[in-house]
Amino acid sequence: MVTRNRLASFNTSDGSITSFDPNVNNQVSFLGFFNNKLTAGGSFTSIGGFDDFQRFAQFSDITNPNTTIVSYPSNPSFVNYASFSFLGSDNMTIESEITFECKLNNGVWSECEKDHELNNLLNGEYVLEVKSIDLSGNVDNTPALYSWSVETPPVLTEITPIGNTHNKNPVYTFHSSSEGVLTYGGTCNSSYTEAVFGNNTIQLDELEYGNYYDCTISLVDDYGIESNLLNITSFNIVNANSGGGSYLSPTMLKNLNVSVDPKYSPWLQANSPNTSSVVLDTISASTFPRLLRTGMIGQDVKELQKLLNQKGFTVSQTGAGSVGNETTFFGVKTRDALVRFQRANTPLSVDGLFGPKSRDVLIK
Repeated sequence: MVTRNRLASFNTSDGSITSFDPNVNNQVSFLGFFNNKLTAGGSFTSIGGFDDFQRFAQFSDITNPNTTIVSYPSNPSFVNYASFSFLGSDNMTIESEITFECKLNNGVWSECEKDHELNNLLNGEYVLEVKSIDLSGNVDNTPALYSWSVETPPVLTEITPIGNTHNKNPVYTFHSSSEGVLTYGGTCNSSYTEAVFGNNTIQLDELEYGNYYDCTISLVDDYGIESNLLNITSFNIVNANSGGGSYLSPTMLKNLNVSVDPKYSPWLQANSPNTSSVVLDTISASTFPRLLRTGMIGQDVKELQKLLNQKGFTVSQTGAGSVGNETTFFGVKTRDALVRFQRANTPLSVDGLFGPKSRDVLIK
């Protein structure tokens, strides 16, 4: 049996005595640890000022643990999820036994793991607080906190294409991941200028009979962040009295800035549903005045997607980014197609960035 004539609580960092009279006037026969309390027993008659014949003394853990956030998302964050890792330290409870509670913004405290995930975050400002709890139930009364903002680009997705219709004010349905202000491009316009989160059904302003393939919608949310450019799937407004047919309307030809074979001038004047041969503007280095990278939005991104598709480095087989459905948003699919192009054209750097060297090779 090991006996000691002195007993004290001490600082585990430097060994200094922090509390309790260390003078014991007789022998301490054992130390026990039960229910997170230190128990001393022996033949001593006085210990730390206790009355005579005090045979046992218990020393409770009353020290609060400390909490540290060791990993966290960037600020601002451009994704709708966040990953955290926490660390708790205590004078008596080992790290693996410490538990945590978390609170997001003005929510309620709830139990959370030391590796904590948040998902489906909307754009906005966030504050996460976390506190550690030791085995004695002591709680960190100064929780650690982290503040950040989420700024993910809103996403517009087509729900119901227009197709063929006799309605010169066609109805169109799309989904928006955020509310915001709408902007229309190409030949189409609409008096519907605001979108809500979820599905939105709009009615386009009156159009002439003909086929439309250049109509677009974009959105800017309440934080000033611009969405992808949604290309409305090409549709045809058919004159119910003409027996159908599909052609480019005179307005579209004018907006496209194309030259038309002179022999079709009477067709333009008469708005006859015939076809014409057109000559489009040529792509040049001036089409790409800036370095393009993931997350950027602009007409130059759309032209890049068109060139990649034409050269056989397909951005997407179907939907956004596919042939005829190129968008102005530089996303993962655009980067992947660009990387495939760079790998096929040594000695270009395979970095997913579209700069002057990649541009000069692509537009040859």
